[in-house]
Amino acid sequence: MSQYKVSFFKNLLSSYGHQFKCLQAAIEVRSRSPEEAVKLAQQRFARLKRIPDWRIYADVIETVERPGRGMRGYADRADVVATFRRKNRTLSSRKFGG
Repeated sequence: MSQYKVSFFKNLLSSYGHQFKCLQAAIEVRSRSPEEAVKLAQQRFARLKRIPDWRIYADVIETVERPGRGMRGYADRADVVATFRRKNRTLSSRKFGG
């Protein structure tokens, strides 16, 4: 099992009309895959906000796999990032070199 940090973002417009992502919540979960981590985090986020569907408060989900306990600074050493965008309902992953 791996540890994942799942972040929920809402797309907003600045006062200049530029779109940006606003963090709504970040939830850490343990699961076997990024897809399972997203499902678990969606359920927890909906429960936390007391809403029936996570998409009420968020448009984008980003998932980062955290390295083992012996490694520090997981933000610098992220291996997998999966992004779920509400509009096209697809899950995409990309790997970073470390």
